[in-house]
Amino acid sequence: MKNLMLTLLCVVAFFTGCNMESKKALDYNGDGKLVYLKAPLFGISGWRFELPRFGLTNDIEVKYNLAGLPEGEKYKVYLIVPSSYVLDVKRGTFGFKLMQGKNIVRELPPTPISQMTNTSNGPDDNNFWFYDIKNPGSVYAYDFDVTKDSPPFNLIISYHGESLRGPVAAYVKIERGGYK
Repeated sequence: MKNLMLTLLCVVAFFTGCNMESKKALDYNGDGKLVYLKAPLFGISGWRFELPRFGLTNDIEVKYNLAGLPEGEKYKVYLIVPSSYVLDVKRGTFGFKLMQGKNIVRELPPTPISQMTNTSNGPDDNNFWFYDIKNPGSVYAYDFDVTKDSPPFNLIISYHGESLRGPVAAYVKIERGGYK
């Protein structure tokens, strides 16, 4: 009986913790849509931010407000493009600056998208992100952490490329966790 009560208490505490974690979304007052990523059992819960879509024209630069990000480690910045335009977009460059006030926290200088890694999650979810393949230690070089006391972030993204065959809507996704 004592073991059953202890197990029940652990289960209740686990689900209460998950609910408290998902309520952190109420503190986010930045741009885009925030989604809580519940992890599988013994996994790492996390967050996904889908920022407003933008058209891929010859040259763009867009600034996003990321105030109130939930704390956590290893947030990653992805460029998301539809599958039908992957080859066209790969001829362009993508870059970003993650800022806190006037301080640059992370910066990916304009980088050929053809050198980025594409972790596709479906026909309209080609997740392009960058790490230096020649330097295995660089997998987390462009990731960033958010602490409880982190000042608000701003993300400035840029895309430079040739004119594309028709209007193409892309977006930036910032994600951490949600996996084993």
